[in-house]
Amino acid sequence: VVTTTQLRKGRRYAILGIAVLAALLPTIDPVTMILEMLPLIVLYEVSILIARAFEHSPDEHSPDEAADQPAQFEGS
Repeated sequence: VVTTTQLRKGRRYAILGIAVLAALLPTIDPVTMILEMLPLIVLYEVSILIARAFEHSPDEHSPDEAADQPAQFEGS
């Protein structure tokens, strides 16, 4: 499992890998290669957006974490 930060930092390498993959496919010209790359790049960017939507912020506490913490005593 990776974080959105890791996905963003690895964006250059992902685009390079996508370009290599598109170059290995039977292409006739650079325009076709770019047209093969675009859907994969869009999917990569959408995956970052989806990961960010489901990523928990550090301030959020899940119900499990709240159950693990002892109850505070408010005595008089």
